[in-house]
Amino acid sequence: MKKLSFLMAILVSLAMAFTACEKNPNGGETPGGNDTTATPNAEVTELTGMIIYKAEPIAYIFPSFNQFHFQGLTNGATYDPSTGDCSGSGLLVEVTQAFSYVENNLPLSTEFTPFEMTADNYIKEIFPGATGGVAIYEIANGVLDEKSFLSTRDFKVKLEIGKTSVKFTIECNVEGEEYLFSFDGTPLLADISKFWREAKDEGPKFEGAETYAQAEVIYYGETGILPVNVIEVVLLSEDQTSFANFYCYGSLNDIKNVYGTFNVATEHKEGTMAKCPGLYLTEEGGYAYPSFVARNYSQSGADYYFVNAGSLTIEEGKISFDLSSLNGSKFTTNYTGNIAVKSYKEAYPNGAQKRAVVKQNAIKSQTFEVAPYNLLF
Repeated sequence: MKKLSFLMAILVSLAMAFTACEKNPNGGETPGGNDTTATPNAEVTELTGMIIYKAEPIAYIFPSFNQFHFQGLTNGATYDPSTGDCSGSGLLVEVTQAFSYVENNLPLSTEFTPFEMTADNYIKEIFPGATGGVAIYEIANGVLDEKSFLSTRDFKVKLEIGKTSVKFTIECNVEGEEYLFSFDGTPLLADISKFWREAKDEGPKFEGAETYAQAEVIYYGETGILPVNVIEVVLLSEDQTSFANFYCYGSLNDIKNVYGTFNVATEHKEGTMAKCPGLYLTEEGGYAYPSFVARNYSQSGADYYFVNAGSLTIEEGKISFDLSSLNGSKFTTNYTGNIAVKSYKEAYPNGAQKRAVVKQNAIKSQTFEVAPYNLLF
């Protein structure tokens, strides 16, 4: 599919702009990341169009914690993500690299404020509702002026997602000037992630018990992203044709304590298990990421099932689960036997394992990549 080079240029320019300090109306410079949003005295500018972009998870170990980008357009101006074409005249207002948990491809956070940056352009702290900055571009007669734009990290964004419409407001201060943009309507949704998650990409519907002969539990400890201990669970059948791989989350107080019950949830908190983000798409094919159950494995791939609900319990010498997938498949197990408990470095001395490719059934190519801020971990 065609690259969205037009929007890429916007985002690259925006990422470069955010590395600089913003001018303070009282003189000097205001470091990026200060949340000093001014009270909006400016007249409200209506956004006549809006695009919500769902990008990648912030890290593969936190698959439901995503990056989003928002674009608003004024005066009837349009942008087509599939072609990169603009039409009309107006403003393009962009909020980039907004972090939020995701549900049904939409962000759960309702407010977004700037994250704090280090001097060498790394994000200091990650939290739901953190975002990079705001940039304002001009579109004139269908042509975007990519070189002349306003940018700021002094802003606040609000997002209310209803059943049939979205309310979206941006309050920002740019070099002493106050701006207020507002959208109320139905936005265009664009999934720019390389993950693809649909029930039709799972294996044939199944209901039954899985039998495993080997079990491994890996504790990650501090990741520098979210304040939880990632606990990876791997189960493998005797003939190695069935296996399961899950991400659970425990306390950082005792990272070797991997025991307990973990409930499938959207948010990555202590006592939860990650939902499967689906298949990660590459030119070679699609790779499944935890949490998933795999059956009928061979050299050509496997039937994967994306965990969507249920729970898993780890005890001394025992692992049990009762899980369901997107297509309604249901899986249980009651493994008893040796559980190899390892640290991340012991399990992956050369880095994370290579993922197994899925069977070539429904692989969809994606369109563009975003140049994000660097993460400090």
